[in-house]
Amino acid sequence: MCEVPFLGLLLYVGFVLIPFALRMPLRLEDFAVSARVEAPQVVVALEGEIIRRFKKGVEIAEKEGIPLVFIPCVLLEDNREYLEDVSASNPPFSIVIGAEGSASTYEDARITKSFLSERGLSKILIVTDWYHAWRTLLVFERVLGKEVEIGLELSSVPPTDDAVRWYGVLWKERVKALAFHVSPFLYRLWEEDSP
Repeated sequence: MCEVPFLGLLLYVGFVLIPFALRMPLRLEDFAVSARVEAPQVVVALEGEIIRRFKKGVEIAEKEGIPLVFIPCVLLEDNREYLEDVSASNPPFSIVIGAEGSASTYEDARITKSFLSERGLSKILIVTDWYHAWRTLLVFERVLGKEVEIGLELSSVPPTDDAVRWYGVLWKERVKALAFHVSPFLYRLWEEDSP
């Protein structure tokens, strides 16, 4: 085994993972990050397993006069039916669906990046749930880079009851964020070791 990957791993853990772990949210409220962007050009509604993200995205587009609602993917039939109903009512904005069947926040970010670059857009407002907000911002900032201004709007708020149940969800969010953070380094190691 080569010493360089081990030294690289040690440096990565010391200078990247430990500071990253120290910035991870600890309380329920800390996951509910939000950020505003002036005059967003598009609302990006992440699907998830619930329809409230779509509804919140449509509500924001109507209220703020944002001309475009982009949905990176549509997986669920209920969500598709809702979008068809909204489209049939001739809203003052366009609805665009990026792909069928994206299975991760990272894929949603990649699909969104492609959509934004095709249309020359640089200001977005992402709509997601409170528990998903922190990781969404982390992933989208990395994938979209500095060229795109990102705002974040919550479609739900942290619960005040049954908090114990939510801590399991939040640990899963932390693990997913950590895996996303570590994956580029592990991929580079794998590339170096492969024949």
